[in-house]
Amino acid sequence: MKQWWLNWKFWLVGLLLVSTFTRFFKLGDIQEYVFDEVYHAFTAKMYALDRYEAWVWWESPPDAVAYEWTHPPLAKVIMSWGIDMFGGPGELPTKVVDPTLVQTETEIESEKKSIKILTPQSFGWRFFSAAFGVLATFALFLLTSSLFKNKWIGLMAGFLFTFDLLPLVQSRTAMNDIFAVTFILFGLYFFTKRKSLLDYRLPWFNWLFAGAFVGCAIASKWTALFTIGILGAYQAATLIYRLFCYDQLHLPKPTVGRVSLLFGKQIGAGILSLLLLPFVIYMLSYWQLFTTPIYDYKGNSLNEALENKTWENELATLKTNQEQIKNTPETRSEFYKNKDKISETERKISFWQWLDARDDSFADRYYIWWGLQKQMWWYHTNLNATHNYTSQWWTWPLNIRPVWFYVKYCTNPDDRTDPICARTFDSNGGVKTIGDIYTMGNPFIFWLIFPTFFVLGYYMAGNYRVWLYSLIPASMFVLINYAANAPRGETQESMSIRAAQVFQGVLPQFILFTMLLLLFLILVRVADHYLSKKQQTEVEDGSLRKHFIDMKDAIPLLLCLIAFCSYWLPWARSPRIMFFYHFFPPVTFFYPLLAYVLYRIATHSKRGKYVIIVYCVLVATSFAYFYPHVTGWQVPENVREQYFWLKSWK
Repeated sequence: MKQWWLNWKFWLVGLLLVSTFTRFFKLGDIQEYVFDEVYHAFTAKMYALDRYEAWVWWESPPDAVAYEWTHPPLAKVIMSWGIDMFGGPGELPTKVVDPTLVQTETEIESEKKSIKILTPQSFGWRFFSAAFGVLATFALFLLTSSLFKNKWIGLMAGFLFTFDLLPLVQSRTAMNDIFAVTFILFGLYFFTKRKSLLDYRLPWFNWLFAGAFVGCAIASKWTALFTIGILGAYQAATLIYRLFCYDQLHLPKPTVGRVSLLFGKQIGAGILSLLLLPFVIYMLSYWQLFTTPIYDYKGNSLNEALENKTWENELATLKTNQEQIKNTPETRSEFYKNKDKISETERKISFWQWLDARDDSFADRYYIWWGLQKQMWWYHTNLNATHNYTSQWWTWPLNIRPVWFYVKYCTNPDDRTDPICARTFDSNGGVKTIGDIYTMGNPFIFWLIFPTFFVLGYYMAGNYRVWLYSLIPASMFVLINYAANAPRGETQESMSIRAAQVFQGVLPQFILFTMLLLLFLILVRVADHYLSKKQQTEVEDGSLRKHFIDMKDAIPLLLCLIAFCSYWLPWARSPRIMFFYHFFPPVTFFYPLLAYVLYRIATHSKRGKYVIIVYCVLVATSFAYFYPHVTGWQVPENVREQYFWLKSWK
């Protein structure tokens, strides 16, 4: 009888239970918004309230929050379902107090008494993020197991995903990244689930499910658009293999008629499932934009507000106040705040009159939708904001600069107004504590990214010479750049300063150049093997080596490497500011690569299994060690300082 500990199903269930526990444990303890929840979770709340302001870009939000229209809405729509489920009793109101207007305290209190305000709990707006975090673990297991035809490699990939800190924080925060990644994983799984990875034939329901999940991913975040390119290139590669290696597939020799019919069917299926279906899902994600009724802050409909001149009266009041407020140093802040409200109200009047003149038709809402898409593009290509925790794309694999999402200082034992601090003081005897949420990677996983690429490059591209082919041209590029910018009569000190500047400026290009060239050489090596019809696994020195990488594993490894580079390297040309958590989609496809290397070590070395067990223990221990630091637990200040292994982490 097979021992229970050798059954992969047992370990999968255990892994999913651990993932569920770590994602949901004390999920709703932090009641306030965490980092970008001020955008995503607040907008999800407005979706639940059925407020049109959340769907347009010109409305001013209340203080300390903002409407999140810079990304597609599906992730926030799903968050709003959690708000409906856990937000509290009562029906959703059709109107809400507009805090951007100048109103007296009596008017505001009167409005609050006349309508029900939905007050969702933090557990509600984070519920589906945590649920999708668990689903992503399962999806990565399915994808990796399907690619490598090995459940244990899939389990190892799921283990790395579960015990890495970056997926953990993204799963416990109401942001759109975890939704996009989960949809991408399921889409890739259905698209690559076929008899053989080189078989071009894909069942119609696989096309359908793959296109649906890709559409949901794009409707959550635009970066998922790269998935269409990955799937399209993969299907094109299988067609090329069909044309040139038909005898290996035991298929008839292709003729002109067969080739035309084959390409016609594949192109048609690709257009329907990877272009048309995602577009339909993307449009459906904006359903509320086309159907949400428009109300003013008093609950009047479009026609009622225009008839009662709600905004005209408000504008007159604002202009009267503006005349009474003098532009002095003492009142300057109030003066400009009132001025902004005048401009906003004038825009509202113009917009409402335009809608009323056109009867607020579907075409008018489509016009708003198209304007929103252009505003989204403009925002991401012209964002010049600054932030203390930004980082460069090439530093992400090094885990150098995390993002500080949240902090809570509990320093006054006599203050019992905050429930978190009160509970902490009761349990530790009044010791001052600090709670943080840092978005960072597990050091024992992230610091193996570049070594893993070195190992894969060595075995997949042939031998160590591939690194010489990559590094020598990149090094020459650095030297030429340095020499070309040398001024006449340069001193030794200025040479040192300029050398440091050149190194800092060229290093990202150096990494980009090396990764692209390595990917190209691996692609050429794998293509040469299959298209030259080499059937043997063990070939002459300089090809894939039997003692570490099997030829059948080259395709899934290459797919994961292409996905990693496709989601990571475009950031090298991004004009906007970047954060460490933008590395979440690419690093998700690193876990199968590392899982494969670890599995081969375990199966190709006498003591390999013990090495892997020790490594897994280190990863799990590191995860448990940093867990309080990335989930907002209150810890004493001296304990908190021990988490900053690097100065840049603080």
